[in-house]
Amino acid sequence: MRPEVIYGYFAEGGIGDLRVGDYFEETPLGKGNVDFDGYLKALKDIGYEGFLTIEREVGDNPVQDIMEAIAFLRGKCRKL
Repeated sequence: MRPEVIYGYFAEGGIGDLRVGDYFEETPLGKGNVDFDGYLKALKDIGYEGFLTIEREVGDNPVQDIMEAIAFLRGKCRKL
């Protein structure tokens, strides 16, 4: 999906008519298309030393997804 389509909803006054599910699919952390190596490196490069927050509100087992996300991030952070 082209970003300008999504941004257009905001420019025209809101997201009331936007069907988010048509454009985005929430996946457990580490299972989607995010370049976490690049993302975490960028945080390190700017000197960020704060917390990372994991949120999971959908799926069959959000608690398990969060536990796996913690392990995923710990593994990535150890490599930095």
